[in-house]
Amino acid sequence: MKKLEDLLSFKGVPSTRELDWAAARSLVGGSLPTDYTKFVQQHGSGSIDDFLWILVPGCSNPNLDLVTVCPQMQEAVEEMRRMFGNDIPYSHESLVPWGITDNGDVCFWHTVGSEPDDWHVVAADTRMSDWEAHECGFESYLCGVLNRTIYSDAMGDEWLEANSTCHYYRYGQ
Repeated sequence: MKKLEDLLSFKGVPSTRELDWAAARSLVGGSLPTDYTKFVQQHGSGSIDDFLWILVPGCSNPNLDLVTVCPQMQEAVEEMRRMFGNDIPYSHESLVPWGITDNGDVCFWHTVGSEPDDWHVVAADTRMSDWEAHECGFESYLCGVLNRTIYSDAMGDEWLEANSTCHYYRYGQ
């Protein structure tokens, strides 16, 4: 976890709210990826550069609560496919969201594979018309985006311009 934490400065005070890991495990049918779990246990809810919000199980803000948002996003994926014929290369059941941007872009885990640490990141734009698969997990994806070794068409990089070398994690609710 040190790589991601080396790229971020931390602003504010982390929440002391208890995280709802039992509900998250029930939701996904087991554990969540280790790198995400360690980061969230240590830092709780918040955003990177006030743009990319990390979903957390049991967050007091229902828009950032992994347990609340996951079924909503899965339903939205299926609805986009059904209503608009979007060519979505994933079944909605295989996607678990972990991050949402201010623009409405979503970072998911594609939960194919027996171990959560093998899940790869998939990013989708707001309209769920642009889907990107990245052969890495939570921490590697975020490090790559922040270091600009991974480019995401879905999220763009305008948000990185203001914080080109110094990124921060602002604690949320």
